[in-house]
Amino acid sequence: MNVVTATPSDVGSPYDYSVLLSATGPLIARDAVINASGAIAGLVQGGYYSGFSGAAVTDAAGTTTTFTVPNGQIFDLVGIDTAGHVVGTADVYGLNGSFPRAFVHTGGATATEIDLSGLLADGSTLLSSQAIAVDPAGAVAGTYEYSLEGGGTATRGFVVVAGKARGFDLAGGIQAVDAAGNAYGVGNDGLLVYRTDGTEDVLALPEGASDVSLKGIDDGVVVGTYTDLDSGTTQSFVSTPDGGSRALVIPGKTGVVDVTVAGIAADGTVVGSYTVVAKDGSSLTRGFVYTDYADGSFRAFDAPEPGEGVTVTRTVVTGVNAESVVFGTYATSDGGEHAFTTRTTVGAPVSEIP
Repeated sequence: MNVVTATPSDVGSPYDYSVLLSATGPLIARDAVINASGAIAGLVQGGYYSGFSGAAVTDAAGTTTTFTVPNGQIFDLVGIDTAGHVVGTADVYGLNGSFPRAFVHTGGATATEIDLSGLLADGSTLLSSQAIAVDPAGAVAGTYEYSLEGGGTATRGFVVVAGKARGFDLAGGIQAVDAAGNAYGVGNDGLLVYRTDGTEDVLALPEGASDVSLKGIDDGVVVGTYTDLDSGTTQSFVSTPDGGSRALVIPGKTGVVDVTVAGIAADGTVVGSYTVVAKDGSSLTRGFVYTDYADGSFRAFDAPEPGEGVTVTRTVVTGVNAESVVFGTYATSDGGEHAFTTRTTVGAPVSEIP
């Protein structure tokens, strides 16, 4: 499986997809992350039980560094900040088995476990930690589980900004953090905002939403996915600072079963994927770009056909960086799976796409 990289100059045209063949071997496309400078990171095949033992990061100049977590097996990358630091989660092995640990890679051959010791009371032990998001400035959000002195365990959320950790009494963890260091999570009352000045807000979520997952923040606007309880499908929402919330809909299409937002760019453009099921039962997943979700300015796209006799069967957008570079994966009829990058200007108006 190949992964695509891009520097800003590589992705200026509407359909600019190019493949990076890493000197360290193929990266895992579905876990690729990219920052505003064009640096990209992904998991590396191989290692424990033929799984993913490490990761690799290629900077904008094309230099690739492979790294691992000591005694660990990396299984998830959540992002790469402006400085090129890669954040993710690995299973770390010890005498009593393996436990997830959030990590950050700042250079060299090994990554470092994110230090949450300051959040633990006397007599408590960290059992696991998981990174969920990282913002361009390097603030990391996630969740951690720890033992209680009198027995039992508890789970909380955390944010680490400039090396300083804050804990939050939210079992689902902190799922996002904005440029100001404000933390976002999901509770029984809705979308929770923990501000750096100590105040808290509750923003609305679509009625009947469950399994909510936050995917990005821009200037107080939050995007995410949820499971619709009536249909059981994945849907997406936009929540605004004034307390409003709306579901993202795909205009002009029938048979849409899943809408999965992947992120929001610095200019407010929302990106993601949607799946349409035809009357004959066949399905097609395409990428989308909402240049203005409020007035419905919508574009859809597929990755370009890779060659004669080979068709694209699925295009999945997995994110967008601060420079409005969209990235994701696509599958082809010959069984291949690849990754792509392009700009938010990709595609044509949905009404013009057959």
